[in-house]
Amino acid sequence: MTPQDFIQKWGPGGPACGLNEEQGAQSHFLDLCELLAVPKPGSEAGYLFEEKNSVIGGRTGYADVFRPAPLPGKTRHPARTWTPRSSSCSATASP
Repeated sequence: MTPQDFIQKWGPGGPACGLNEEQGAQSHFLDLCELLAVPKPGSEAGYLFEEKNSVIGGRTGYADVFRPAPLPGKTRHPARTWTPRSSSCSATASP
């Protein structure tokens, strides 16, 4: 799916534009996965829609999309900040 295809489908006047959350959430997510060329729910164990889980307080809730794998990314040390002028990470003192 190209960005233009996605906008044509989900943008104003597109065939999916008027869907409510229940009608379009999963299709929208699948289209996003295709657009971004990332795995879709159902492509690996435990990666799925509407996963039932217990939440704080002992109640049951549902995750719209659940994937047990950790999210990709990089965690920086809390005492380090991005300094755009020098394009480097510099240490800062804690208050």
